[in-house]
Amino acid sequence: QLVTVQVSPEGGVTKSAPKYGGEWVVTATPQGNLVTRDRHPYRSLFWESGLKEKPAPLTEGFVVARSDVKGFLEQSMKTLGLDARETGDFLEFWLPRMTVKPWAAIRFVPRAEIDRAAPLDIKPVPDSVIRVLVDFRALDAPVKLVPQELVSSKRSGFAVVEWGGLLYRE
Repeated sequence: QLVTVQVSPEGGVTKSAPKYGGEWVVTATPQGNLVTRDRHPYRSLFWESGLKEKPAPLTEGFVVARSDVKGFLEQSMKTLGLDARETGDFLEFWLPRMTVKPWAAIRFVPRAEIDRAAPLDIKPVPDSVIRVLVDFRALDAPVKLVPQELVSSKRSGFAVVEWGGLLYRE
């Protein structure tokens, strides 16, 4: 089915694939493949925003030992509604960044926060939308955080899944 996607993150879209010109128009297949108008296939749509904020201290989330981060993320992604392919793609990018030190403080940004910071408009309207955004700090020593309760997401029908994270530039 033909799908139009618009995202309006704070800081604008600074990098994207395919090129973002205010919207993407793709044909989406039931297998999750995307094809642009010029017939280029994509597994996903990618975007980055240009925020330059310093990271706020984490007060809630999880503190995970480096050796446990992969298993923790696999279980968390399952709870949050990602399938095996999406989880694999997430881990490929984020796991190396999260395990550079002995500990990781990990917070999953609540959906309402994601929607405020990066509104998403999709037509036709999906039956389900899953948005996962991770905020983390690689740590030399564990810290105390208020435990976060993950809200389970279920996909049905025409489902849109978005995953990503906050990558702070030093």
